[in-house]
Amino acid sequence: EWVATRHDTDGAAANRAWVRWYLDQHGVPSRLPSDAEFAGSDSDGLLAGYALAELAVEVAIAHLGHSSAVAYFADLRAVTDRGVTTADLTTWYVAELARLAESA
Repeated sequence: EWVATRHDTDGAAANRAWVRWYLDQHGVPSRLPSDAEFAGSDSDGLLAGYALAELAVEVAIAHLGHSSAVAYFADLRAVTDRGVTTADLTTWYVAELARLAESA
C-alpha cells in the first residue's frame, strides 16, 4: 500500500481520507493495525485498515529511514537488534495519529 501511494496521488489522498474517517469513528488507537483490520466484510473498516497500515509504514520510514524500515518489516530482528522495538514504532504511529486528529 505504501509503495502504491508513492505513485498514485489520488490513492494517497484516499488513504488520508480513510485515516480521518477512522479517527472520527474510533478516535486514536493505542496499537498498530492488527490482522483483525483486514478480516471480515466491513469494507469501510478494511479500507481504513489498509490506510492505517500505510501510515504505519510511512511513520517507520520517517523515523528509521527507508532501508532500516524495510529491513524491520522484512525481519523484525533487523532493527530491534539495534534497540528499536515494536513499542517504539507503536509510539511513533500513535503520536502521528494524535497529531492528525488534533489538526482535523
